Amino acid sequence: MCPPSQEDKTGTLKADVAVLGVSSVALLAATIALSVKGNAASPATSSAPGDTEVVAAVAMPMVTDFVALKDGSMFLDFKDNVCAGAQIGVANKICADLEVPTPQAGGNVTAGYVGKLDVGHLTPNKDSYWSRAMCPVNVHWHLGTEHYSYGQFDENGNGPHDNIPRPKWADRDLSAGKDRDGFRCNHYDEKDERFTKPYDWKYCVNMEVGETYEVHWPHSAAGDCSTVNQYQTPFCDGVFCNLDVETFTAIAQDPQNIANAVGVHGQVFTVVNDESYFYPDMMRGMTVDRK
Repeated sequence: MCPPSQEDKTGTLKADVAVLGVSSVALLAATIALSVKGNAASPATSSAPGDTEVVAAVAMPMVTDFVALKDGSMFLDFKDNVCAGAQIGVANKICADLEVPTPQAGGNVTAGYVGKLDVGHLTPNKDSYWSRAMCPVNVHWHLGTEHYSYGQFDENGNGPHDNIPRPKWADRDLSAGKDRDGFRCNHYDEKDERFTKPYDWKYCVNMEVGETYEVHWPHSAAGDCSTVNQYQTPFCDGVFCNLDVETFTAIAQDPQNIANAVGVHGQVFTVVNDESYFYPDMMRGMTVDRK
């Protein structure tokens, strides 16, 4: 017996192919017409018939001038700075004029040196600042050291402009007007180009290779931590950002509260022109060895 006849299903396929064929011809004709029209509108060239020119598309790397973008890199509006003017209006006083002695950062930090200031029952904070909910609210530096450590940074140190005699401790202040420099480290060597080769500073003003600088990171538990307002100038705006006068007056009744909530990292550097001494992060606090 012959197998049952099967319905010819190729008719639809042939019709579709025919339609696609006509469409392709129409598209080709339109493309040719546009090409001819474009050539007619283009100016004549001196290339000989049949000559072709192959141009390779090369992706050129984009070079960003970050220094040129510095002035336009601000992404916040200073009017929205919640810490502006937060500094509590308490007048500065000379320590000797205060009714009671107050704790101060030790001027002499020589290992083994014991000062004579009696601070009563107050104890210094020896924990990591972050563990006390403190964050850095400012970074600034002093020309020369503000503190003194015999054999490390003292009156026997040196730099590109020599050293200074031992100054009065009360005369040290943030750099303003005529700079009053401090002590130098004992590393400077005028015969070693690491201490003398100039560096093209991009962001730091009046900083010099070979000089000694003391960097400070004021920390506060009342800072606007982890926001765009964390770092402030003047730094007291950052220290008191989230602290009003009434609250400050209340907690200051026990000075230990202040010692637990405010502190300063300080670290001394001699600047050298040598990439092997590069420190990648000078914003979040002093550099601490892992050991």
